[in-house]
Amino acid sequence: MFIGREKELRWLEEQYTSDKFEMSILYGRRRIGKTRLIKEFIKDKKAIYFLATNGTEKLNLQLFSEYLFNILSPSLTTAQFPDFHSAFKYLGEQAKNERIVLVIDEYPYLAESVKGVSSILQRVIDEYFINTKLFIILCGSSMSFMEKQVLGQKSPLYGRRTSQMKLFPFSFEEVLDFFPNSSNEEAAIYYGVTGGVAEYLTFINPDDTLDNNLIHLFFETRGRLYEEPQNLLNQELRDPKIYNEILLSIASGSSKNNEIATTIGKRSSDITPYLNNLQELMIVEKVESISEFGSKKPIYRVRDFMYRFWFKFVKTGQAMIEMDEGKTYYYEKVKPYINEYMGLVFEQIVFEYMNKKNKTFKIDDKIIQQGIFFGTDKYKKKEVEIDYLGISSNKYYLGEVKWRNEKVKSKLLLSLLDKSTIIPKKHQYLLFSKSGFVESDIFEQYDVECISFEEICSLLKNK
Repeated sequence: MFIGREKELRWLEEQYTSDKFEMSILYGRRRIGKTRLIKEFIKDKKAIYFLATNGTEKLNLQLFSEYLFNILSPSLTTAQFPDFHSAFKYLGEQAKNERIVLVIDEYPYLAESVKGVSSILQRVIDEYFINTKLFIILCGSSMSFMEKQVLGQKSPLYGRRTSQMKLFPFSFEEVLDFFPNSSNEEAAIYYGVTGGVAEYLTFINPDDTLDNNLIHLFFETRGRLYEEPQNLLNQELRDPKIYNEILLSIASGSSKNNEIATTIGKRSSDITPYLNNLQELMIVEKVESISEFGSKKPIYRVRDFMYRFWFKFVKTGQAMIEMDEGKTYYYEKVKPYINEYMGLVFEQIVFEYMNKKNKTFKIDDKIIQQGIFFGTDKYKKKEVEIDYLGISSNKYYLGEVKWRNEKVKSKLLLSLLDKSTIIPKKHQYLLFSKSGFVESDIFEQYDVECISFEEICSLLKNK
């Protein structure tokens, strides 16, 4: 069953219904669901789906010829084109009066094996395709290649695309749709360990328990996500060792460049290129404190929750897992700390909630920027961190976000009030809690909005 991606399907359908030449670029990290989306889109259309291989030009040409003839001229399935230019030209002839979709999946593989294929494609677009009804979709997982070699100004294909889309993981709102029979808390944890990556979500058995799912996926040597980060890093990067050390450092609590560098025995300047590459792969993010009152120095976080969970728990437990003690390790070293781990995940869920809630705000109260706040209170001489900060033209929304089994007490508000003096603006206080709140008059006194996790889920489920 195909779930989600309604917006992306509409985007593809809009290109398709134009009935003129279109070339769309679709890209995103591996396992994100690009191929599944494309196959859902073309299932009722005349389409050639070609998955390029990491092989020779001869092999790719042979496969492309087979797919082309199979759809356009079944009686010629044993024939083969002499080169890609001839194959593209034949396709253009067939698409003069008929809407045909050509999908080239993993286009970077084709570009690597066929020298100058982008220039060949550019030439046939200008000479043949532009006056046809052909709809080309170029798809790829290597984001740096797609952004530089396909979309970049120096690419032969620059200016030929008619649209582009970078595919992102599912939001928590979308993940809720995957698990209609699970509790909201379970869905949040599944989101927190998969990062909303489409393929990983399909690995979860909704009929099994949360504990069993996590054990089977991460804490068994045959688990489908037990070696996943290592495999992906080996595919994408030349020297995975240093990247592993950096990710382990960040997942263990280091956040500043110099902290990360110190823990792995490097200079700050040495690790900057590695951090940049991890950002490009959307594994790590550089986070800046918003508002002029915060720190000017950024921090780093593991953006991809699957990597974060893996380096936080799986990497450090591999010795026990390899000895078939993964289940014991999970119950003793992972499960007791899930709530602590989910804190950052809950912050991301809160951002989603506030984005949706923001649509109901009056114009002057609408949030135009949101993020986290961190900096030094020079008067109190202490570091200040605020989980949520939203800025509108009228006021600042300050929030604390807690994923705990206990109800939040007024003490949390008092802490937020103390922190808020670092921002000399009009404030609206927000408290977000997994487990609700202990009633207190102080909440009303300061007009605090107390929002439970269940309220958040209720709004996100309201389509």
